[in-house]
Amino acid sequence: MTDQIRVYAGECTAEYDGPVDRTACGHVVALVKPDDTVLVHDRGGYSPAVWLTRATSVDIDHDGQPRITAVDGDQRLTVRFHHLDERGAYSVGIAGIPVGPSDTADRMGRYVRRRDSVVDVTTGDRYAIDRVATVLDRSCTCGLPLIRIDSTGVRCLDPRCGRSG
Repeated sequence: MTDQIRVYAGECTAEYDGPVDRTACGHVVALVKPDDTVLVHDRGGYSPAVWLTRATSVDIDHDGQPRITAVDGDQRLTVRFHHLDERGAYSVGIAGIPVGPSDTADRMGRYVRRRDSVVDVTTGDRYAIDRVATVLDRSCTCGLPLIRIDSTGVRCLDPRCGRSG
């Protein structure tokens, strides 16, 4: 999996072959996400006009008419650009709810909570955490946030640390 999202904007025809075939034509933005999900968005609404979630393969051909082909089993999404206005690749990381000690008043800290884990947005390190755990605004002596899990008390985010605040 790459840490980039690829963006293509222009006039295209997008054809999805799967359980319910779909075709969309027009001026769109196509996104290829790091998990190989391909989304084709037009200006209407928040849902994509055509998409294929977590393809097993994605091929991007930049020669001649640019083309994105995503395949997952019996499903295939082909996006053929007739005119490509822009394309780019941009770094993306994990987004979640800011937790732990904050760097500034607007809570932009170094850690975010996402589902059953806390992620260090600087290093990408991920720490598994119980769903009922609370991440505190205090740090352990090792520098990681402290957490509280109901009856077990306060401990370091990293169970291998063995320390508490």
